[in-house]
Order: sequence, then structure tokens, then C-alpha cells
Amino acid sequence: MEGCQHGCTPPEGHTSCDEFTKIFYEDLHYGNGITDMKVARALSIGHEKFPQIWNDDTHRHWAIARLQADGVNMILHDVHPRSVANLTAAIYAIEDFDPISMTSTGHTTDKDYLKNRDITSGCERTLIQFFRQRIPCSCLDEKYAALKVQPKTGSCGHCKQMKERTALKVCSGCNREQYCSRDCQAAHWPEHKEKCKQNAR
Repeated sequence: MEGCQHGCTPPEGHTSCDEFTKIFYEDLHYGNGITDMKVARALSIGHEKFPQIWNDDTHRHWAIARLQADGVNMILHDVHPRSVANLTAAIYAIEDFDPISMTSTGHTTDKDYLKNRDITSGCERTLIQFFRQRIPCSCLDEKYAALKVQPKTGSCGHCKQMKERTALKVCSGCNREQYCSRDCQAAHWPEHKEKCKQNAR
């Protein structure tokens, strides 16, 4: 575990990924707190300065590998899960970017979308599983084994309370929102209606 690169060993002279992540972290932590908007802003600035990260598959691969390795190290050093979760949002965004249209491909699956929601809501088990499945080493096996006995959790789309995932019901219209009760789903419908239509398959 000590000195492990967690699958991130860029070729010699391949510095753009490290430079990109440095800029990304600087912008991410500028000001108070970290939000989805700040993650998006940091990625946007990173794209302006290092477009090759999005436009070239090799650069994209190593940028994602760098973020994954950083996420593993943060978990191993017991950084708060919500801080680590920002890296999962960044990884999904880079993977889902279309260099031709300069927009999201929209190929993120409903399952991955909800998984990322659970991660950002604070499900540590899902967070560790996300990184553990992506690295070639066994550095997170011990952490995951300790958490595997705990149930996976997610947040209700309306009341935001954390519940066991088995107690949450997914919206049948879009498969991208989940609720702990029919009352919560009904109360959230006026706000969710348009997004539900947009995401309906």
C-alpha cells in the first residue's frame, strides 16, 4: 500500500494531467465550501487551460487515473467522504464529455447517476466501492470489508433524509430520482416534473 500509485503511472514527460489536477484543486477550493457548481466551474477552467484532457483519449485516461488515485489516497487518509465525493462527480463529467459537441454525451446510465447521488449524499460504502472497482490494486479492500456489513444508503429527493437504499423507491418516469414515501414523491412532483420529462427514456 505504501508508495502504491493505484494504477496511475503516466508516461515520462506526460505532465499535463498533473498540471490539470493542480488547477482543478486550486479552483475547487477557492472560497468557502464545495458545491456542485464549484466542481463544474473548476472543470470548466481546467478545460479552458488544458483542452487536450477532453479532446485526446490518452490525456483523458491519465487525468481520470490521477483523480482516481487521489481519491483513493484521500480515503486512506480518512478525508471526509463528502470532499472525496467531488472527485467522483469530476470523473463522471470527464468521462461523459463529447469533444465534438463540447457538451455532455448524456451517456451516464441511470444507475450511475443515482450511485453518484448516493455518494454525494454521504454513503461512504458506495464511495469506497466506486474507487475500489476502478483501481488495479487492493489498497481499499480492508476499508471496504469493514463497511460491507453496513447497508448502502441514499437520500430522499424531497426530504433529503438518508435512508437504506432498499427503502427508497425510484421514480418510474425518469429512473433518476428516489423517494422514501409516496407523500415525498407527491410533494416533490411540482419541482421534479420538468426534469422528469427531460430524462424520461
